[in-house]
Amino acid sequence: VLFRSSGHFGNWEMSIASFGIFGFKMAVVARALDNPYLDDWFRNFRESTGHGMIDKRGGSKHMNQLLSEGKHLALLADQDAGQRGIFVDFFGTPASTFKSIALMAMEHDAIIVVGYSIRLPDNSHKNWVKFEMGCAGAVDPRDAVSDDPVHEITQKFTAALEQAVARVPEQYFWVHRRWKTAAPEEHAKRVRSAGVSNDAA
Repeated sequence: VLFRSSGHFGNWEMSIASFGIFGFKMAVVARALDNPYLDDWFRNFRESTGHGMIDKRGGSKHMNQLLSEGKHLALLADQDAGQRGIFVDFFGTPASTFKSIALMAMEHDAIIVVGYSIRLPDNSHKNWVKFEMGCAGAVDPRDAVSDDPVHEITQKFTAALEQAVARVPEQYFWVHRRWKTAAPEEHAKRVRSAGVSNDAA
């Protein structure tokens, strides 16, 4: 059982479609788009390769049910979660992140696989575009060793995404305000301290 996790990075729709084409069906978790025509188009596109859809809003019961049945979920795990989120480091700055991913992974022993799909330089001699799909990291919740496993797991999959984004930062969707919610001061201090330690090393 696994979460196929990524972020608003590269061509995430190409990644999802490829998994479906090769027979790896998942339930895709996403919020309904405000534009109903675009929402219908993306839903039809995702379902055309064999995936199911779960509305992110109010979909936790359905997600837990699928995981308990040994099914797989795909979602983008880099949205700002507001003050109710858990703050983890993303490029040296605290970022509010949904803790539900770690909680469900722990409950169902689901491995979180952080994938990416990035566009490669165009081939000027041929009329096509190329993408690289890969795995930036995998997080097994059973390997957590800290007193706060939810924070540890969330930090690990966020760090894996950061590693992928650092390769081609121009392909990350920076405009969605990843750091919109300010972190509590105690966490901000911890981030600054970690930065000083890393610089000294």
